[in-house]
Amino acid sequence: MKRLLIAGLLTLFIVLGLWFLAVPEDLIKARMERLGDDRFQVEVEGLRKGLFYNFGSQRITLRRSADVLLFVDNFKGRINPLSLFRGRLTLFIRGDVSGGTIEGVTDLLRERDQVDLRMNQSSIEGIPWLARMGLRGKGILSGELRLDEGAGDLRFSIQDARFESGSSSGLVLPLNWFNKVKGTMTVIGNSIRVKSLSLEGEGIYARVKGEIVEGKLDVVVELMPDSSFIKTDKGFVFSTIEHYKVSPGHYLIPIKSSISL
Repeated sequence: MKRLLIAGLLTLFIVLGLWFLAVPEDLIKARMERLGDDRFQVEVEGLRKGLFYNFGSQRITLRRSADVLLFVDNFKGRINPLSLFRGRLTLFIRGDVSGGTIEGVTDLLRERDQVDLRMNQSSIEGIPWLARMGLRGKGILSGELRLDEGAGDLRFSIQDARFESGSSSGLVLPLNWFNKVKGTMTVIGNSIRVKSLSLEGEGIYARVKGEIVEGKLDVVVELMPDSSFIKTDKGFVFSTIEHYKVSPGHYLIPIKSSISL
C-alpha cells in the first residue's frame, strides 16, 4: 500500500512537473494563435496557466486584417494529457460570447486543424462579424460548427430577432420583416454552400439556397408572403419584384453579388 502511494505521488509530481516546466505559457499562446490562417488571425490576451493542465485568457479576439470578427471573454482551456496515449492532445475550451457561451474541443497535435464548436444563447449585438455581414439588430444566436481540414458543417438559429431595416450580404430582403432565422451550411475551403436558410416572420416566410465561392454570392431567394401580408403597408415592395413572381404569393429572386466574409 505504501509503495502504491509513493508511486502515485511520484506520477503526480512528474505530470505536474511536465506541465509547469516543459509547457511554457508562450508555447500555449503561440499554438492557439496558430489556429488562425492567412484569412483569420487569433489574438490571445492575458494567458495564465493553472493547475492540472488548465489555463485561461482574459480575451481571445478573432480578426480579419484590422476588422474584429468575434470576442471570447473569460476563456478557459483544459488539456487532457491522457489523450497522448491515443496519439492525440485534446484541448477542451469554454468562454463567454456576447452574453452567451461558446464551448468546443480540438486536437493540438494535428497538422491540419480539427475543431468542434457550440455557441449558446449569444446576443447578435455583440458579434462584430454579423454587423460586418449587414445583420444588425437584436436576437439570440445558437449554433454548431464542425471543421476538419478546412471543411465542415455549420448549423445555427437566431430567435427573438428584431433586425434593423436593411439588407444582408446582397440579399434585398427587408430583414426587419423576420424574427426567426435557421440555417445549415457546408464549408469547404473558401466556399460556403447554403444547404438551407429559412427566415420567418409574421405572415411571411423565405428560403435561401445557393453558394458563396471566394467572396462571390450566388443564391436564389424563395419569398412566400401571405395575402394578408401583401395588403399591409409593407406590400408595396412586391410591386417592385412583380417580374419574379412565379405564382400568387410565391417569388423566386436570384441574387448575385460580391461580399466580404
